[in-house]
Amino acid sequence: MSENVNVNEMAKEVVVDSVKAGLEEGKDVLVAQLKKKSFFDALVNGLNKSIDVPFIGEDTEEKVLRGILNVCISALEEVDFDDED
Repeated sequence: MSENVNVNEMAKEVVVDSVKAGLEEGKDVLVAQLKKKSFFDALVNGLNKSIDVPFIGEDTEEKVLRGILNVCISALEEVDFDDED
């Protein structure tokens, strides 16, 4: 029975490692896409059209959205799927 537990634990570790590798690869693809100027600009423009803050102008809204997206991209880059937290 102890061998079964070891095999199950080993299989679980392999699956977890595989999922983490897939998440890391997916994150890298997402970050690369977000960093493409054409995609980034299209996302900012789409968000800016959808969000209206009446007391600030469109240019200021765009600057705020660009800042928020840049912070989100930086945060995504820092995600560590091996971290226990």
